[in-house]
Amino acid sequence: MTEAPSPGLREHERELAAILDEAEQRIGELRLELSRREDLSAQHAELDRLDEHLATARVSWSEVRGFFDDVLHQLRGRGNPPAGDEAPGGLRAAGREHDDA
Repeated sequence: MTEAPSPGLREHERELAAILDEAEQRIGELRLELSRREDLSAQHAELDRLDEHLATARVSWSEVRGFFDDVLHQLRGRGNPPAGDEAPGGLRAAGREHDDA
């Protein structure tokens, strides 16, 4: 027959279990903090490349406007845009040749 654990041993085991639970909770908190910092670091890296992004992201507002004009014509059921107002590739020309960035 085996002896039952002494009350002192049970208390010690409870203390160890509580320490482990606390450590596991802290590990979870640290993982969340690490993830948050990695996300923040990635955001900062993209901000550092903002000049590069802006240099490659030139917007031709005249093409954007032409696109929305086409969409509005189609949604309103007016059919195709007026003849002679399309640029190569099916884009409507808005009469301006420069970017409005």
